[in-house]
Amino acid sequence: MLAFPAPAMLAAGLTYYVATNGSDSNNGRSTNTPFKTIQKPATVAAAGDTVNIWAGTYREPADLTTGGPIRILPAVRPDWSDRFGLLARGCFFARITFANGKPQRIAITSNRGGRLRLANPFPVCRVLCETGTARAVEARLIELDTQPGARLYLASEPRT
Repeated sequence: MLAFPAPAMLAAGLTYYVATNGSDSNNGRSTNTPFKTIQKPATVAAAGDTVNIWAGTYREPADLTTGGPIRILPAVRPDWSDRFGLLARGCFFARITFANGKPQRIAITSNRGGRLRLANPFPVCRVLCETGTARAVEARLIELDTQPGARLYLASEPRT
């Protein structure tokens, strides 16, 4: 299941669900009445809302302009390690590697380019760009401008 929590987490918002067997004429408010497309909750969700997207193949362009950071974890499950990827904001493709049930490495490809705003899934991580520049990041939010086709790698790094 993929979750896109909105940036304002102080007040509890609504929760929406998306599943491949859903319908966009549903209200999307329960697992029994999910939306079918990712675009539908993107048009109705507001700050503070959460959208839970069940595993499946969604062949659609989705404009996810919520403005909040991309949260890869817990959206990607450990048993998906290196088998499935996550397309976020319609232009960032992420693949995650787990070891012993814990995330170790995330590879992100920027399909269209643009600003990547990613919730840092690690206490400390090393960010490596294809250009060879690397830096340790302890911040909760990673923000980078990307070019089309750019690849970034994030890896868990032990605290020193």
